[in-house]
Amino acid sequence: VDCNVCSWSSLNQYLLATGHDDGSFAIWDMREIAKSSKNGQKEVNDLNSVAHFTWHKQAITSLEWHPKDDSMLATSSADDTIVLWDLATEADTDTIRKEESPAVPGQLMFIHQGQKDIKELHWHHQIPGCVVSTASDGFNV
Repeated sequence: VDCNVCSWSSLNQYLLATGHDDGSFAIWDMREIAKSSKNGQKEVNDLNSVAHFTWHKQAITSLEWHPKDDSMLATSSADDTIVLWDLATEADTDTIRKEESPAVPGQLMFIHQGQKDIKELHWHHQIPGCVVSTASDGFNV
């Protein structure tokens, strides 16, 4: 899967988010890179994402960590949606039976629709929860 965009967390130096062509995004913990010594040479083991989300129907066009909350992330997609995510939230396993699969991920907090051809988004650094986005039909705050 091709990676279109990436964003380092400004609060956790080891967290990286990547957005992909298939509409998914992943969270990577750089501390998971384990180095081992083999014949005096260092090798880096394969890195696996610590979380992977598939919600958007088309390619991720932008993503960004919240500047003040290390569990919040915003994504935009070629499917003309912007989604706010809270990665600290988990599904309530007491109310979901094993054979049921929640239609909406527990981490999905808000979906914004109405713009066409969304290109990028950015969090406001002083107003919590405020996101600006640019698209072919203008910008939204």
